[in-house]
Amino acid sequence: MNRKIIIAAIGFVIAVALGLHFWAEWEKARFDASLPEVPAIEETGTNVVEASHQETAGHRHNGTQHETSAEPSPEIVGTDDFSQFSEEQLREMAAQYWRQLNVPPPPEGYTYIWDDDPQHELGKTARRDENGQPILLPEGDPIFSVKIELGFRPTPEQFARYEEVRKELDRLYGLDPERVQQLTAQLEQMEREYIGEIPAVYWSNYFPTDWTEEQIREAEWRDLKAADRLAYDEYRKMGLDYLIPDEYR
Repeated sequence: MNRKIIIAAIGFVIAVALGLHFWAEWEKARFDASLPEVPAIEETGTNVVEASHQETAGHRHNGTQHETSAEPSPEIVGTDDFSQFSEEQLREMAAQYWRQLNVPPPPEGYTYIWDDDPQHELGKTARRDENGQPILLPEGDPIFSVKIELGFRPTPEQFARYEEVRKELDRLYGLDPERVQQLTAQLEQMEREYIGEIPAVYWSNYFPTDWTEEQIREAEWRDLKAADRLAYDEYRKMGLDYLIPDEYR
C-alpha cells in the first residue's frame, strides 16, 4: 500500500474522530441547557432497530435524539506528523488498531456498529449478531434505537390545557410582550411538572467520504423523519396517541 495513502487514511480517521468529538460535546451542552429540569432519568427498557454507522451532529425533539459518535481512532502517540514513521510502521499501527478492536478492517463502503464500552481501552466495541460476528452495514444507512426515558408526558386533560395556553401564546406573539412572557413561563412550568415515561429515539449515521453536502443534508432529513415515525409508533403502543402531531397520525 502506498505510504501516502496509509498516512492519509490514518490522518482522516483522527481528524474525523476529533472533529466529531468536539462537535458532539458542543451540541450536547447546548441540548442539555435547553431541557426543562426533570427528575433523574432511569432507563427502563430498550428496543434497538439496527441499520448502519457513523455520525454527524445531533439534536433532539419529540422524543428523538441524533447522537454523535465517531469511528474509533488509532492510538498514535498524540501526533498527526507521520513523517517519522516508515511505511512498515504505519501498516503495523493500522493493523494494531483493528486488533485492539478485535475486528478486521471493514470492506470499502461498509462500517461497523460501535457501542460505547468503558471497559475497552479504546472505549468502543463492535456490536455483534447472534452468532458473535461483528455487524457490517453500508455507509449512509442509519442506526436507530428506542429507549424509555422520563420526559414531557401530560395526561389528556393536562395536554388539552397545555395546547390552550400554547395557542393563546401563538395568537399574542408580537402583540402583547408582557402576556407572552407570562404564557411562556406557564408552558415551561407545565413541561417541568408533566413528567412520565416516554419513548426516546436515538440515531446515528456514518456518511461515505465522497458524499456531497447536499447528499448528507438530504440523508439527515430522511433520518430525522424516520426517527420521528419510529418514536410515534412507540407512542401508539403506550396509548399516547393524543401526543402525536397530526402529520404523523
